[in-house]
Amino acid sequence: MFYNAIANNGIMVKPQIVEKIMEYGETIDSFESVVINKNLLGKRTIQQLQEILKGVVENGTAINLKTDYLHVAGKTGTAVIAQGRKGYKGDGNKVYQASFCGYFPAENPEYSMIVVINSPSTNGYYGNVVAGAIFKEVADKVYSLNLHMHEAVNNRLISENRTPDFQKARMDDLKNIYGFFETKLNDLNSEWASTVSNDQKITASENEFEPGIVPDVRGMSPKDAIYILETMGMKVSVLGIGNVKGQNVAPHSKLTKGTSITLTLG
Repeated sequence: MFYNAIANNGIMVKPQIVEKIMEYGETIDSFESVVINKNLLGKRTIQQLQEILKGVVENGTAINLKTDYLHVAGKTGTAVIAQGRKGYKGDGNKVYQASFCGYFPAENPEYSMIVVINSPSTNGYYGNVVAGAIFKEVADKVYSLNLHMHEAVNNRLISENRTPDFQKARMDDLKNIYGFFETKLNDLNSEWASTVSNDQKITASENEFEPGIVPDVRGMSPKDAIYILETMGMKVSVLGIGNVKGQNVAPHSKLTKGTSITLTLG
């Protein structure tokens, strides 16, 4: 509840398990959030706490939870548990409790969670390693199932003012792609083309393939490369993922129909 108040900018809300009760698809009862304290701490204090909790993951004791795609804020905990009259040392063996409590995404919190492991027996006993690893696995799963948390790749490209270059691609595909970026492409009477961007200007140049000659398909997408080679009568096999990085039959050599060619992707 206290960590939720930090995530909620100082508003402390009563914990609630049930949001609504439904019967045959109809809501028959619902429960509103109950605010316990509208201003638990001062605004500056809350902001400091939020930065501190983010810092724990960004460069502190829970840096093993840090990722590029999901920012987490929280705090690790490693404690020795008292064993009754035997005290903290017991019979010479200490019993530990490992924990991690936090929320995510740190910049716009939606979920909070606490993981507590009593007497961990494997992978040590520190909170970041034992409890933090479980927190991260659950948080990653929740993130993967909530697409609204993901930044759209297309939006990122536009915000960074980036337009991609293509070594070899279909002219129709190039027009569609650059049309999405609202970038004009010069007209070419060619099925295949390459593009180069310079000072916000995109220039397309012809990239046709000579009959009877092994084409240079390096830099192309596997789909386009396979289409061209098989149309020319070659048998194609592919290794790896990505765009075409290499080909085992030399470009511009004489082409013999039925020849096998292997494309290496990267």
